[in-house]
Amino acid sequence: MKKNFIIAVFLISFAVVEYTSAGSLKNLDEKSYEKYETNLLEGLNSENFGLQFSCAYLLGELQSEKAVLPLVKLLRESTSEDLRIISALSLIKIDSELGIFMVKQGQKFNDNEKTREKCTRFYTAYIMEKYDIGLQNVNLFAIEVVK
Repeated sequence: MKKNFIIAVFLISFAVVEYTSAGSLKNLDEKSYEKYETNLLEGLNSENFGLQFSCAYLLGELQSEKAVLPLVKLLRESTSEDLRIISALSLIKIDSELGIFMVKQGQKFNDNEKTREKCTRFYTAYIMEKYDIGLQNVNLFAIEVVK
């Protein structure tokens, strides 16, 4: 337990230092990006909820294609509804075909009601942005949203 905590603190510290020293995620050079991405992917496998949550969020901000499968796994299998929700949000941010499909499926098939609701909201927002649908012109019943 203590070893896991030390590893978690190290990974978070490294990620914060890398992020702040680079100025932003967009300005990372290739080597720093790979180290940052690898550390975040490692953090997803942690038993520490806070670390998993932060890593899932940051991988979405990073738009990491490597994170799609681990995030899909969290969305489908996590015991925490918060981890499922942040995974769905990150999958939308990454904007991969598989990730979007899994969030769309999460509207119907996720066994957690709150997660299904958030998947619906994230997917609807994604569709509205993708097709440039303004709120004043939206008919929510016309958008493919399944409860």
